[in-house]
Amino acid sequence: MTLYIADERPDIVSQFTMAHLVVKRLEGQGELLDCGYRLFQRVFDSSVLDPKSVYDDRMSDAAFQARDFYPCFTIAYFCHGSDKIVAGFLSADLMWLLNDPKRSILALGNIATAPILKSDLCRKNGLRGVGSMLLNRATQDAKSVCQEDDRELAYLLSEAEPASLGFWKKAGFRWPQGCSYLQPPLEFDAQGTPLYLEVPETLLLAPQATTSDFIEPSLVENILRTLFENWCLRGWRDTLSPEAIRRAEHYVMDKVLAQIVSTMPLSPLPLIEELPQAARTDA
Repeated sequence: MTLYIADERPDIVSQFTMAHLVVKRLEGQGELLDCGYRLFQRVFDSSVLDPKSVYDDRMSDAAFQARDFYPCFTIAYFCHGSDKIVAGFLSADLMWLLNDPKRSILALGNIATAPILKSDLCRKNGLRGVGSMLLNRATQDAKSVCQEDDRELAYLLSEAEPASLGFWKKAGFRWPQGCSYLQPPLEFDAQGTPLYLEVPETLLLAPQATTSDFIEPSLVENILRTLFENWCLRGWRDTLSPEAIRRAEHYVMDKVLAQIVSTMPLSPLPLIEELPQAARTDA
């Protein structure tokens, strides 16, 4: 079996329709994960993309046994003989809230579809909606895990870049109005100093267990504290020295998170469909 990104085999991709697409959850490391990550590298800047080793750790056997942090990676591909042609990849993690373990969030890390799918020929053949199919499958998987553990999937979460805002809005994600979001650094040196600065993005939430159009600022803070612990710090706790991890934790929690919290009102934040214009130009 040989794996390709769809852009590497345009002659083959043009023969497919959506009826040929396979969408499945990844169940461990291997060639599908490697190919999905290569697609991410084509689409995303390194400042907002974890190194490959982080994805390998998330898809390790130990990750599937850690019930407070569960990978829901999803991949979409076409089959051509014994080969697989990857059309899209999504990384997501199910996280139990730190101060409310009966509730969880599904944090969407990165989602990418092969650029060739935006071509006129692929659109003419109806090759569209791959991203939505990846998101729906990841959400279904997360709900199944929550049901098994008698927990509630409270929100889906995305750190949205300007180019993706339309996709997330169409998928039902909303902005907690008044929250000016920053993605913390994902990598640190041996002293715990960030290798990249925080990146302005748009925090978006999709309620799953409530019909309320508001969210308490304390819940937003708890969601972000959970997110930052798992995505920014968790993987470094076993590799950095105690002093270095304290420095990294101080930067993430006491600097970046505190700055985000300072922007929020004390009253409940409206969850609105209109996305902030500032994020479109500044992020």
